[in-house]
Amino acid sequence: FVLPTLQEALGTSFIEAMAMEKAVIGSDVDGVREVIDEGVNGYLVPSKDSVALAERIIELLNDRKKAKEFGIQGRKKVENKYTIEKMCRGMIEVYLKYQQI
Repeated sequence: FVLPTLQEALGTSFIEAMAMEKAVIGSDVDGVREVIDEGVNGYLVPSKDSVALAERIIELLNDRKKAKEFGIQGRKKVENKYTIEKMCRGMIEVYLKYQQI
């Protein structure tokens, strides 16, 4: 799954792709950087760098074993960090924190 972007609040599209055990490649911006662990479950490339993007795409097309491993690791991250329960718990914690202000 490849999605170059200039900004991203939370890499929801990447989380969805990772849940489907897809290797991911995204731009090195805040929301995407939070989801992709460089070289573990995908690759981050500099924004607006089409050459780096193409190189990473070609690399994963040529190395199916690595792409498969990225997919497996991505799924594990989603299961450990991005379940509905954990996301809701995180939001509740934020609300409780700011409720006291």
